[in-house]
Amino acid sequence: MVSRLRHTARSIVASAALGVLALASPFGTAGCFTNACDGDFRSFSGGRLVADDAWQTSDLAGPWLAFPARRTYWLDTQALGRMPTEVNVWVSTVERPNEGTGSFTTASGNIALIGGVTPQGLLLTNDTCSELFVRVVVKAAPTTGRDAGADAAVLGEGGT
Repeated sequence: MVSRLRHTARSIVASAALGVLALASPFGTAGCFTNACDGDFRSFSGGRLVADDAWQTSDLAGPWLAFPARRTYWLDTQALGRMPTEVNVWVSTVERPNEGTGSFTTASGNIALIGGVTPQGLLLTNDTCSELFVRVVVKAAPTTGRDAGADAAVLGEGGT
């Protein structure tokens, strides 16, 4: 009985040691534990207006912007001429997701962190270690007609 308990205890200690070694090992997955995820900052001013109240980084057909791990973009949206009211972000693992077997999805969570939204632009960060491509559409309230005031009032920007 005592020898059986000793064997069980040794097995538990050995398993725990292997688990600690596996967690501490630099030979596992690199993930964001190497300089592969140091990230960078880029300014992007290549987008275009697609309507009086909508700006986009690229067409749906692509090519989409490279959005590597930990990249932050300053997206220059000042062509809208006013404060954005809506920012839509989609990501894909391929540059042209509408070709072949490509696909895309609405970005959420750390895949696309949005911040610093101003009439001149916004910050967009891929806060993951995933290599992606991104498409962004930014909208502003219409500037004319009754809808403009209603939209502004809903968004807390005044209006009637």
